[in-house]
Amino acid sequence: MNQKGTTIIFSTHRMENIEEMCEDIFLINKGKIILDGNVQQIKQDFKQHLYKISLAENVQLNEIIQQSISIQKHENNELIIQLNQNQKPNDVLRILLDNNIELNSITEILPTVGEIFIQKVKQIL
Repeated sequence: MNQKGTTIIFSTHRMENIEEMCEDIFLINKGKIILDGNVQQIKQDFKQHLYKISLAENVQLNEIIQQSISIQKHENNELIIQLNQNQKPNDVLRILLDNNIELNSITEILPTVGEIFIQKVKQIL
């Protein structure tokens, strides 16, 4: 029906359903709309510049890397990093590659709609 141009109103408390099924949303808390817009744009607006980096092997990161990259978590061969102000993902890649760290992948971590909803509700309180 949606593909034929019909607007569908879907009400749920299951945030994972929103991400699977909806393009545009509005979130209500205590009878008031606290957030509305396109799901992907909302997720971009609330991102925290976090990235998951999968390393080819478990390595000890030297002091230069630790001072240049804001590492939130380093477990086995996985890093969770947060970009510093004015830092781009390519800057982080360059630092790691210049230090002979082999990567398998890098993925941006976007917040879920559930996490965004909780953040918005906390801001109201």
